[in-house]
Amino acid sequence: TVFLTFFVGIAYQVMFWIAVDKAFNGQQAVDMFCANLSKTCLCQHRYSLIIMEINLPVKNGIDAAFEIINIAKEFAIE
Repeated sequence: TVFLTFFVGIAYQVMFWIAVDKAFNGQQAVDMFCANLSKTCLCQHRYSLIIMEINLPVKNGIDAAFEIINIAKEFAIE
């Protein structure tokens, strides 16, 4: 799955000229999403698309996706 994640990230960067962040487990994905929402975050973008596998270590993709959706609802992100 690490190879697939790397390959998909490179493909999106090359095909669409977009920035790609990679998380290797569900908890890391949630943490990255929260850090991106932080007022102290220096990044100029918000995530437009999140692609996640279901079978992830630490926190599976389904639980991580629901947590990200709930956090986004709290911050009124559409």
